[in-house]
Amino acid sequence: MRKSGKWKWLAFVLTGIILLIAAAYFIFISKFREILTAVIEKESKGQYTFNASKVKLSLWDQKITLNDVTVSPLDSISSSADYFVSAEKVYLSVESLRDVMFRDKLVVNDIIINEPFFRIRVHMDKPRENEEFHPSTVTDIINNLTQRLQVKSLSIKNASFEYNSYKYPDPFKGNNINLSISNFRKKDSLTNDLMYTDDIDLSITDQSWKFPGGNQDLEFKRLHYSAKDQFIQIDTSTLIVRGRNSADTVTLYADQFRFSPRRLQEHLANDEFVVDSLVCIKPQLVLHKGDNQY
Repeated sequence: MRKSGKWKWLAFVLTGIILLIAAAYFIFISKFREILTAVIEKESKGQYTFNASKVKLSLWDQKITLNDVTVSPLDSISSSADYFVSAEKVYLSVESLRDVMFRDKLVVNDIIINEPFFRIRVHMDKPRENEEFHPSTVTDIINNLTQRLQVKSLSIKNASFEYNSYKYPDPFKGNNINLSISNFRKKDSLTNDLMYTDDIDLSITDQSWKFPGGNQDLEFKRLHYSAKDQFIQIDTSTLIVRGRNSADTVTLYADQFRFSPRRLQEHLANDEFVVDSLVCIKPQLVLHKGDNQY
């Protein structure tokens, strides 16, 4: 009887431990959702919300996997412009599970985002000033979130985007985008690098872009940007610019463009792009005026 009692006591203790671990696991998942939702809502000033169909935690390596992630606008009707982000999977390496559980604090070492989709919609001909899209808007959003979560590195794999405008209904699309950002650091008065990192590596391949308005097309095999080496390179590209008469075009072919941007983030904030040097390899310029080619 004594042995039977010991086994029952042991089974009771083991069951209690398992239940405690399971409870802690689900409490952590709930806390994590609450913190991340609060961060998104705070950084977007209450305009956007976060959701994920499933959140999984690996206790051994403190990694979190999120499935079917979305960041969507709470009000897409009255706003003049809105953003939408989705991703099949997001992987996060957490600094401390204890901080999440007991201090409601989320510190992330690394983030990997697989196959995200970014959509920008402009609903009015002239968006309100605080909702108008600028090229620097994306970097500002990434910067604010990474500073808030104290992220050390970010990797985006096989991303795509779509830009919809009230003025130009045909969407501007792009895909095959890969981005890695390493060693985020805190902003200070002496830091002028894009998003305050040691290196940014951006690669976009096999694109055929039709810009809003239909007057410019750009095709290229690969676009590569390296913040560490301070250059942008575009391989095997074709740029077509159309006049008022669609038969009047200027076409520029080149095996390679390579240029060094000057204070990229500062100029992007003003819708500017300034380069210090430009190298064009094997360019060919073709002018069409009606049926005539020059």
